[in-house]
Amino acid sequence: AFPLRVRCVSVRAPQAWHELLLRVRASLHAQWRRQEMEVKHGTGRWEAQLVELHEEEISRRSELERARSQQERHEARLWAKLQRRLTHPRAPWAPLDQQAEAVGFLKLDKWENPLRQRCRLKPNKNGTTHREATRQRSVLSDEAAA
Repeated sequence: AFPLRVRCVSVRAPQAWHELLLRVRASLHAQWRRQEMEVKHGTGRWEAQLVELHEEEISRRSELERARSQQERHEARLWAKLQRRLTHPRAPWAPLDQQAEAVGFLKLDKWENPLRQRCRLKPNKNGTTHREATRQRSVLSDEAAA
């Protein structure tokens, strides 16, 4: 159990030498016990610090993961909103077939806001393209001339 082994002192050795060896042996034993206690208690403190640091690291990682997922959800909402705005039937980048079917013709609604602005557009079932309107006008003008 001792790190340093001292051989038995012969009976012929002077008493002072024997006492000195006993003191050295006792001091070495005390030093060895001190180191053992430092290692034992120091290890406990070290383990406690490691556990604390590990828990902090886990909480930081979970916080980062939560923030990252929240950021991804926010970006997905913004992207969906932008996509809706750009591909809405009345938007400039709406698909042509959807735009032709969905929009048709529009006219101003009679409803006004407090500033007397007519902001709403509603579908016009009787609307025509410009070519059809000019053709009708030319037919009417030809009939009126005749």
